[in-house]
This record gives sequence, C-alpha cells and structure tokens, in this order.
Amino acid sequence: MLGCLVASMTVGAALLDWFQPNRVDADTPRTQLIAQIRDAISPAASKTTPAEKWHTIRAVPMAAGDASRAHFLVNRDGTWDATAQWQAQKNVGEPGVIRIGLETPSGSGEVTGAQWSATCQLRNNLQEMYKITRERFVPSPNLRPPADAKDKIVSR
Repeated sequence: MLGCLVASMTVGAALLDWFQPNRVDADTPRTQLIAQIRDAISPAASKTTPAEKWHTIRAVPMAAGDASRAHFLVNRDGTWDATAQWQAQKNVGEPGVIRIGLETPSGSGEVTGAQWSATCQLRNNLQEMYKITRERFVPSPNLRPPADAKDKIVSR
C-alpha cells in the first residue's frame, strides 16, 4: 500500500511538472539582467577572476560621476551602469565587496523610488550569481530609501 502511495505521488508530481504553465523562459527580465551584469565583465578579467571572490554587497551614496569608488552606479532615474572597476573585476576598498554607488544629492543620502528598486534588482541578481546571502547586503547608514520602498532592508 505504501509503495502504491509513493508511486502515485511520484507520477502525479512528474505530470504536474510536465504541464506546469509557469515555467520561466530564458528571456525573463531577471535572466536578461544577469546577462547584462556578466557581459559588463571584460573577457580577459572573467577568465582570471574566480566567482568566489565576491562575498558581500555594499550600497553607498555617491556624488554624480564618481565612478572610481564603485562597481556599479545607479542614477536618480533608476538606470545603472557597470564601472571600469567591475569590467576589470578589481576590488574597490575592501577585498571581495561589490560596491553599488547610488547617486544622491550632496550630503543628503536621499534615494528615489526608481533608484532603490533598481538597486534591489541589481543586488538580487548579484546575490544569485555569486551565491551571496541576504545578510551579506550592507546598505550605508547614510542612505535614506523612500518611505514607501517595498524592500525595507536597513543598515545593520
């Protein structure tokens, strides 16, 4: 009897998996973003940099155009760009820390909704790519995400 139950559950699960309507396509926005992050790495750097190199993600406020202190810059409108440091897979500051710079008005640390949303998407994809746990995301205490932000991670 137990064998019949196990067999029917196995066959049922296999059928459900086969007919599952919610399969993820290869062209989902998440997959596209991961491809953009990978494509931003220089081919020469990607061959010499082990994936284990990255273990933490920091979000920090940045002045406009200050690309030398971050791997990614997120503008006020929510667009982001990989910097030369990311392309070359070079450390910026602490070894093993991916730095996401958020462009903020001088000294305020205020972040727009679009900017915070883009930062969270970038962070999620980097975490997936490099197996970085959620606890290893450290936003600067100087950043002030919007009050209505869906992702309420605050600095520790």
